Amino acid sequence: MSSTVERLSWRQASALAYKVECQLRPVCERIQVAGSVRRKAESIGDIEFVITPKREPGLFGDAQPGESLLDVELRRLVEAGKLTPGRCNGERQKNYVLSSSGVSLDLFIVTRQKWGVALALRTGPADFSRSLVTPQGEGAGR
Repeated sequence: MSSTVERLSWRQASALAYKVECQLRPVCERIQVAGSVRRKAESIGDIEFVITPKREPGLFGDAQPGESLLDVELRRLVEAGKLTPGRCNGERQKNYVLSSSGVSLDLFIVTRQKWGVALALRTGPADFSRSLVTPQGEGAGR
């Protein structure tokens, strides 16, 4: 959900998403833009990614126990003033604000096994996503 006051054109949001993806790609096994940017919506309020982060392989790396390389990079970007922490910083979802533009950045962290389902849920419009997770007896497919 967007916390951006002004909405962006797809072209503007796509350019920002590309910059973010280039920054995060080295610390991710897999990264894919999702949501309204992926759907090429006319008006976009936030940028979403589905990500499977890389884990620190060595004993003396920058990552703390349980941290991914993505966590380390996000912390570095916050310290550099490029990102501002947003409303959540959980294990499966993180939110930041891009300091240069004020655009909300949502990161959905998934395992390899859950990649396809997460990308489908995070790419489709809200009604489509709801229909994927609603049991048949409760209105799915309507």
